[in-house]
Amino acid sequence: MLGKYPDPVSKISLTLSVGQSAKNEIVAEFGIGEELAMNVLGWRGDRLVCVAQMDTSWPSSEDERIRRTGDAYMIMRRGWLCDSFTVMAEGFMSGDKSETHKLDLVEEYAGGNRGVNECLTINYVDSSHIELCAVPFRVALGKKVEWGPLVHSEDIEVLRNSEYVTSAQEVLDQEVMDIPDDAETFHLALAVGLHDSAGFFMQYDF
Repeated sequence: MLGKYPDPVSKISLTLSVGQSAKNEIVAEFGIGEELAMNVLGWRGDRLVCVAQMDTSWPSSEDERIRRTGDAYMIMRRGWLCDSFTVMAEGFMSGDKSETHKLDLVEEYAGGNRGVNECLTINYVDSSHIELCAVPFRVALGKKVEWGPLVHSEDIEVLRNSEYVTSAQEVLDQEVMDIPDDAETFHLALAVGLHDSAGFFMQYDF
């Protein structure tokens, strides 16, 4: 993942490639039912500087997960000086928003609604705009993941949980911290504190 990623498209492409590879591997090993944890990739300019992965062993409601993710954004912004994020997670998408906008997509998928699919979502956020992407998939025989075409939007109304995006934009307006000379100890303390308080694993030694 080393290298330069100068624009939203290249950052989304990297995040999507990593997410698809991880999904292919987890399905090949464990089969249906294994879900990828949410990952937040933090960028400073054109470089990836840190990744926060949600600890799925923490029991929490959707509101609590949104709060935890907001804490991760804040630590990544202030401690690693991130100026944009790409967020990767599994979810569900509908091919007809007007038909399903008041329905539970998980229940619709489980009930056999062919217009609802599992998907990998990749959302890009910086202080001025967003890019929302989703790639539908299905698990076929032989523990193979079949990927559909990427769907793109800049309309936040397509999201069921837009707080994951709006909170990221709010955090990117926050001031950053001064990095001390002993940056290694500083970042280790932030990483440990983030996991203890919000249940995210931090990776930053790239």
